[in-house]
Amino acid sequence: MKIHYTYIRGYKNLKDFRIDFNAENRDISTVLVGQNATGKSNFLEALVHIFRSLYLYEKTDFFYEIEYECRNKTVKIISNPDVKKQNNRTLYWVNNLSVTKKHFEEHSGKNRKFKNEARTNILFSDNEQEILNYLPDHIFAYYSGLGNNNRLEGMFDRFQELFRNDLLDGKSANDNPEISLPFLFFAKLIHSYFALLSFFAYENEDANKAKTFLKDTIKIQELDSLLFVIRQKLKGSPNFPEHTEANPKFWNARGEVAKFLDRLYDISLAPMRGDIKIRLGEFDNPTKKALYLYLPNIKDLENLASSYKDEADFFKYLNSMYMSDLLHEIQVFLKKPDSDDDLSFKDLSEGEQQLLVVLGLLRFFRQKECLFLLDEPDTHLNPMWKYHYLYYLREIAGQSLKSQILMTSHEALVVNGLKKESIKIFKRDSKGEIITQSPEKDMIGLGMEEILTSDTFGLTTTLDRETYKKVLRKREIYADLRKQLSDEERKELQKEVREIEDYLEQFGL
Repeated sequence: MKIHYTYIRGYKNLKDFRIDFNAENRDISTVLVGQNATGKSNFLEALVHIFRSLYLYEKTDFFYEIEYECRNKTVKIISNPDVKKQNNRTLYWVNNLSVTKKHFEEHSGKNRKFKNEARTNILFSDNEQEILNYLPDHIFAYYSGLGNNNRLEGMFDRFQELFRNDLLDGKSANDNPEISLPFLFFAKLIHSYFALLSFFAYENEDANKAKTFLKDTIKIQELDSLLFVIRQKLKGSPNFPEHTEANPKFWNARGEVAKFLDRLYDISLAPMRGDIKIRLGEFDNPTKKALYLYLPNIKDLENLASSYKDEADFFKYLNSMYMSDLLHEIQVFLKKPDSDDDLSFKDLSEGEQQLLVVLGLLRFFRQKECLFLLDEPDTHLNPMWKYHYLYYLREIAGQSLKSQILMTSHEALVVNGLKKESIKIFKRDSKGEIITQSPEKDMIGLGMEEILTSDTFGLTTTLDRETYKKVLRKREIYADLRKQLSDEERKELQKEVREIEDYLEQFGL
């Protein structure tokens, strides 16, 4: 999945806005930089709107044109909500050939057909047997506030609801006998727990590489034990439909979710039942029935995960508990290197937990056709992690050409070492309209001062404000000394400039 270009006419502050991505650039990540209010986050939101409408067969309320590559096919779409005839509002091309709305929708979106077909028409080679799908498998979005961006998160509500209803009804996605994920997936804090457990659940060369990263970078030696707290659904949540396959052990859960919980129950040590208080508000603390499922060691987690084919599959089943409104919390206890003390996962910093979320999603779904939209994922990271951030994404998550990462950032440390094709600067032109461009030169071999004072970030200097004011004042004085002055005026300026030079000299300026 890779977007070639997008044109948007009239979404928030994006007016006649176009952004081009170099199709030949083999780096899967592009960093979007620019001052605040230059449309970086709005562009990510617009992409969510576009793919949301394509998946649900709805129309957007703004004109857009997009071209992207997905499953080795080039897809182009033009959508104009102002066109009166419904079938002409959105036009589609695949590999430069026009296709009908019916054809596109039959092979993409929520109702697409899941079957292998021999291709004999001009769009496909005769021996192509892959499942047709003109849309990526998933759009993942992440905001540094982990759920505090209600504006962005709200766009994903419909997909969470559709997916959740299928789970409550005992259905797997598309009636396949496995759990999937919503097409649009918004990462939250809880998903950092799922990512951590999935990292530790498997023992192989690739998984051990991730564990080494956790040990060396986040200082997590190993997983010690964990406790799942399962509970009745909250007030207002839809009830599980009555069904002969409903499992009363888990408040009539059914389908693949019930099977997962049943396996977790069998593996756990001495399952216990009790009551818990659910805090819904200052004056609303209902009591719910709860089930405590304790896994005392890593072998139990590996045993639980052994029924699922890989980290991604296990992550999806863990998420199914949360989506079904049955998971109250997970308590995870960790071992730190060179320490006998247990560390609770809650004790990890927000930056550490956020790094786990992003790396987990990228790593687990790297073999899928996915688009990752990361809105300032480096906000809570320390300078060292910001400096290595894109390295972590490539080395731990993997450089899969099946996915594209678009991330916004204000950090020079993040873009260091990037080629100019992997950076897009958002700025306003002379008319005040938002445009994008690549930097004039690569960020390879540049120091932080050079990066900050380049056109990528546009700072005049990296000196502190007061020192820079003295530098500017010194320049002004030397310019004034060239003018015709009285002796008194000249002496005053010479005295002032000596004081400034004495001040700057202590800093080597």
